Amino acid sequence: MTAMPEDQTIPEETIRHRAHALWEEAGRPEGHDEEFWHRAREELTVASRAPQEFAGETGAAPLPEPAKPRTPVKGKPRAKKA
Repeated sequence: MTAMPEDQTIPEETIRHRAHALWEEAGRPEGHDEEFWHRAREELTVASRAPQEFAGETGAAPLPEPAKPRTPVKGKPRAKKA
């Protein structure tokens, strides 16, 4: 099997483990090893690019601003309890 350029960043062992997991999830069909290899490689390639391509585009609401410290209200002093 010839390596494609995107394989350079994904270790073969990582692809092998993912392909095996996909094969098991599919019920261990015989004769589909290349199909699972290609699916695994594609999934891992997309996943490896996602953080760079979509960083900050999660659609999540921004974090709230931190609460400001309260300043004491000026005026009459409170009466002390005895």
